[in-house]
Amino acid sequence: MSTCETTPAVRHRVRIGLPGPSFMFCAFQGVYTSSYKHEWSVSNSSMGWDDMNQLWAEALNSGEQGEITHFAMLHSDIGPNEGWLDVLLEECDRLNADMISVPAPLKDHRGVTSSGIGDPESPWSPLKRFTVRELQEMPETFNQADIGYPNHPLLHNTGCWVADLRKPVFYQVDEKGVLVADFNFPLSIMRDPATGRWTHRRESEDWHFSRKLHQLGANSYVTRKVKLIHFGGGSFRNDQAWGTYERGDEDTKHKWAKAEGE
Repeated sequence: MSTCETTPAVRHRVRIGLPGPSFMFCAFQGVYTSSYKHEWSVSNSSMGWDDMNQLWAEALNSGEQGEITHFAMLHSDIGPNEGWLDVLLEECDRLNADMISVPAPLKDHRGVTSSGIGDPESPWSPLKRFTVRELQEMPETFNQADIGYPNHPLLHNTGCWVADLRKPVFYQVDEKGVLVADFNFPLSIMRDPATGRWTHRRESEDWHFSRKLHQLGANSYVTRKVKLIHFGGGSFRNDQAWGTYERGDEDTKHKWAKAEGE
């Protein structure tokens, strides 16, 4: 029996979007070792704060025209393992998923990732974020229902992900014809009830996108089958148990601890 990798039954056509004006070597390497089974092309936007929406609109147009089947994104400071795109596409097909993302640690000592569970009561902070320690004990690929939060938004990291653009959920618009699932940065100024002072708040574009997908009923997952390093002031891995937070996201523990029996 041959040990060579076989060609997949379905060969996908993927656009890899690279937001930003400059890139670390890890991102270039990630692109060129992304897939050995599928067709891929690259698109870059360096327009500024709206790079992700520029790339997303371009990809949606290409998806509608049948030029590509999937869109993937890789950030400039993310170094995924070789063949990462093949892994994500295989998981997408296996689960009939609309989107799958890879958790990435924040660039500090806590071991907290930007993936987690959304707070249905407030978009300004999560219910909880996953730590790399927790992820090692969780299913390799999971959605919110798999970990006990079926009615909550699953918060995705946009540093490394793939979406199946053959799925109609991504093209849904509101009553004004505006695309629902985009990468906007909602802002507000609110009075902090604890201090009485006015406070500036900003929702991240990846969590905004995640909540919109949840609103649309998208079938999305997080997977650690792809190993990556988030570079910047150090090398922050997602495939090892590390970090000073040993019992979950301590910054949001006041929200989730009671529900999880902590």
